[in-house]
Parts: sequence; C-alpha cells; structure tokens
Amino acid sequence: MKRALSIRVATIIVLGLAVVSVTLTFGHIGQLGGDRPAEWSVLGSADDRIPGLQTPWALACDSDGTTLIIDRDRAQVIRVDPEGHTVARWGRMGSGPGEFNRPTGIAIDVNRRVYVVDSGNDRVQVFSASGAPIAEWGHRGSDPGEFDVPYGIAIWRGTALVTDRENNRIQTFDLNGQFLNAFGHRGSDTLGLDRPTGIAVDSHGITYVADTGNARVRVFDPPDRQGIGHPFDDWGRSSDEDTMSPAPMGLAIARDATVFISDEVTADVTARDPTGRVTGRWVRGPKLPDLRNPIGIGIDRNGSLIVADRGARQVHVLGQDGSPKASWGRAHSGSGQFVGPIGVAFDLVGNVLVAEFGANRIRKLSPSGTPIADFGRRGIGPGEFDGPYGIAVDGKGRILVSDRDNSRLQWFEADGTPITVWGGFGSGTGDFANPSGVAIATNGQILVADTVNHRIKSIAPSGEVRAVWGREGDAPGEFRYPRGVTTDREGLVYVADFGNNRVQVFSPDGHFIRAWGHAGDGPGDFDWPLGIAIGPEGTVLVLDTDNSRIQRFTPDGKLIEIWGHTGKEVGEFLWPDGIAVSPNGTVVVADTANGRLQVRRPGHSSTIGEMIPRVFWR
Repeated sequence: MKRALSIRVATIIVLGLAVVSVTLTFGHIGQLGGDRPAEWSVLGSADDRIPGLQTPWALACDSDGTTLIIDRDRAQVIRVDPEGHTVARWGRMGSGPGEFNRPTGIAIDVNRRVYVVDSGNDRVQVFSASGAPIAEWGHRGSDPGEFDVPYGIAIWRGTALVTDRENNRIQTFDLNGQFLNAFGHRGSDTLGLDRPTGIAVDSHGITYVADTGNARVRVFDPPDRQGIGHPFDDWGRSSDEDTMSPAPMGLAIARDATVFISDEVTADVTARDPTGRVTGRWVRGPKLPDLRNPIGIGIDRNGSLIVADRGARQVHVLGQDGSPKASWGRAHSGSGQFVGPIGVAFDLVGNVLVAEFGANRIRKLSPSGTPIADFGRRGIGPGEFDGPYGIAVDGKGRILVSDRDNSRLQWFEADGTPITVWGGFGSGTGDFANPSGVAIATNGQILVADTVNHRIKSIAPSGEVRAVWGREGDAPGEFRYPRGVTTDREGLVYVADFGNNRVQVFSPDGHFIRAWGHAGDGPGDFDWPLGIAIGPEGTVLVLDTDNSRIQRFTPDGKLIEIWGHTGKEVGEFLWPDGIAVSPNGTVVVADTANGRLQVRRPGHSSTIGEMIPRVFWR
C-alpha cells in the first residue's frame, strides 16, 4: 500500500528565480470542492466468507498435481487440488514477510519451494510448500539485484529468472537470491525490451520472454551461471508472418515444446510451435463463452492448460487443442450486487446507469443506489451484449452503449428499448475493433475510443462518421489501446491513452493540442489509465487504474490532488474502470475489482453494492 504523503505549496526565491515547491496529499480521498472533509457511509458490504477469486493473475502447477494461483488484488496465494478444491491459502495486503502488494508472478523449484514476485513491494519472496516464509530478496531501484515493478519468474537448474518490467530487463539469481546477471535495456533493437512481463523456460533451457511493449515474444539460448543466454529469435510483427498478439503477457510450455501465449487486450490464447508458427488460437465464443481477459497460464502434470482469467474472475481448464474441460465460477447478480461493473453515466434526472460487463446488462439505479430497472443479456441480437463497456446519455435521454466484444455501438431509449446498432468488427471507417469508452458532446457529437484500431472516432447523431484520428504509436496524436474518452464544454476531446500511460487532448476535429503523463506511480504518473471525466468546474479526473487511484488535474495537465489507494475499504479502490461526474459535481466510480460503485457527492460519499461472492473451486 502506498504511503500517505502530506503536502504543502511554497514559493521560494533562489538566485532571483521563483521556484514553486508542490507537495501532494495522497493515500486519502480529497474533497472535490471546498475544505470540509467528506462524510462517508456504506450501502452494502463485501462478503469474503465465501471461497472465491477476485483477480486471478498468475499460475504455477506443482508436481503433486495441485495448482498455485496468485489472487493479485486479494494479495493471496491459493493452492487447489486437481478438482479445484482449495487446499490452502496464504498472504494478505502489506509489506512484511508473507504479505504482498499486487503479486504478479509465481514459480516452483524441484524442492517444491514457492517463489512469488511481490511486484508492488519490488521483491521476490520464497515460501515452503505449505506457505511458510523462508526468504526474500530485492528492493526498489535500478542497480543490480534491485527491481522496479518485477513481474514474472521462471526457474531452471538452480537459476531464477525475473522480468524487471519498468527497468526493461531480465535479472538472474541463484535460488538463495544472490544476483548473477542482468540483460536488456529500453528499446526494440536486438538487445532491447519494453516492459517485459511473462517468462518461461523449456526443458532444454530455451527461455521465452513476453516483450509486451514491443508486441513480441523473445527467444533466448539457455541461461548459464553468467545470466541469461543470447537472443536468437523473435516472434512479432516485424519478424514472422503470423502477427503476434498486441500485448503478450502469459507464457507456458508443453512437453512437446508448444508455447502457449495469453493476451489480455485481445483476450485470446495462442499456441506456437518451437519455430514460432501459429498452430492454434482460442478466443471467446460458443466454444469458450467465459474467456474474457486471460493473463496467467500454466500446464499441469496431465498436460491440461490452466488459464487465470482476470476479467471473468475464473480459472479455466482447457485441453491443448483449446477444448474446454472445466470452468469454475458462478456469478451472483441480485439486488445490490454487481458482476464486473465498468461503464457508468448519469441520466437526465440523476439516476446512475451501469454497464455491467460480467452480466451483459445495463442497470439503472436511483441516486441512493436503489435498483430501478435493467436490460440486456448475452448475445449478438439487438439489445443483447457481449461485454458492455462504455455508456453515455444524450440530451434526449437516450442511452449509448459500446458493446465491446461484439465490436459495435447500440442505442436505447431511456427505458431500455433498442433503437439502432452501429458498426461491426473491422478497420474501415464505419467499423470498430473492441470499442470501449464513449462520450457525447454538448452539440450531440459522439466520441468513441476504437481501442484495438488505436483511434478515436467522431460521429454525428445521424451515425455519419465526421472524423477519425490516430494510429498505433507513441508520438503525439498516436495511441496504444485508447480506453477512456470525454469532452469538455468547448468541445475539446480528452483521451486516456492506456498503453502510453498518458492523457492526450485534441480539438473537436482531432488536431493534437497537448498531452501529459508517463508510466510510474508518482504524482502525475499513470499505470494503465482507463477512465476519464470532466467535472463541472472543468477539472479532469483520470482513473489511474493499476495504481488504484483517481488523479485530478487542471485542463492543461497540472496535478491538483490524488484520491485513494489500493484496498477494499470505503475510499479505496481495486482496478477502478469507469468514472462519471454529474452537473452538480457528484462523482461515481466503477470500483470494478471490488464489485461495487463508489459515489462522492460534495460533502458526502458512499459505496453502492457489495462484492459479488463467487465460488470458483468446488
């Protein structure tokens, strides 16, 4: 958990220059307007008594047939038997021995010791098979043996290989934590890496690294006592005819040397032979209806593929041909409960509309959180959804929803009656590829974050596309998976440029004006910004999702304050994914991984809903 910082502003005159020193307060929710502290109340509560998963992230399959699962946002390791029954679990949020802050990687050595990458604490922890702490190594920094957001880990013949994500390198250690060597620098050349995540080693020591920022998998010779081996192959857009997934993350290797690669952005699992040739690809569909955001993958002793699916909050068991064997999980969607709330908006009378991604429906709640109505179900017909994501309301009260995995937009009357459907999958002017955020300007123009096409579209109320701008990249006006979009009273367009960890601002017709932000967890930095909204006074609120906080800026990007940190208490967040602000300054946040909404009114804030109890292993 991040430390709370108190702040003051001072102007110091040094050698005739005015130096402004700004100290920011974060770790506590700040008041949106005025100085009076917010009053907090809770509607609904989380029920953690029921066994389940919150954010399954990484996997390791043990020699006894059990599987170890990292539940990242619960800060736990869970051991389950081959039928999915919980055998043991350990860990909690913190920085002491046996405590975690956003763990992301796990591996097991031949003696069944468990190695956990404790990413938020910049260390690796070692445990016995039963979960007793044995050792730890690493701390924040860029020197040898130090980490800046370590992510994945693999073990081979007494060597631990760790991807050091923000240092853009791989570090190797012996199993006592003694540093051996490091490899890599930021870039896309022969020796370059860009935010590496997953790592796996086959039985011959060939090492595979998910070079996520470069959209490729790198292949290395076996490591030796001097560290990692030399690169000899790349699987990616520029190096082979089979296009690499845009954000490879998880890796697992079968006995026949088939490499399985997960991609959270395109929500698929790909199989490649040792030469890099694609031999299979599995996406969500009739065969795998519950596959949403696969991240961690592993292979058990029977050869089954085990997939940690963050979006579905499930673990799937598949054959190596992609055939489903089992999928544990049950969504509860009763009154006051949510299944993956993402998009939020206010209607014309102040009710809250919620795009409930996991339940494929739209819910309407009164300002106090009382359910009023809902509509939608899974499907491809009018009024049906496959992952509703963004939501907005026009001046006539009509509701616009981005139907993400159907790659289309749907319009509804205020009572949920379907009106029309726009788009379909593709890259043409009228097409979409997994659209996410939507917004409606005061003149009725519709803004859409066409995420996988790396562009923004401006559409007239009639459906005519008026402007399209952007392409994949990190230059001004380019995007990497834009997610959130909003517009101010002057019609300026603000975009949460997810993959580039920044906010970009454009004129109504798409001319670049300015940008701010970069990757990190300091004030003004971002780690996967997803949502964005404009307050009535013109300030910009950005959901800094992987940092579990909201940052508030002036329109030109000067930081005003930071709200929240990682946690389950009121005013804390886990993977917040949607935000909206009403004309009177009420803020509603989809606190997605906590399965709830948090509402902040001037002088009063509350929580609506409760954590969805889900049974995944039984």
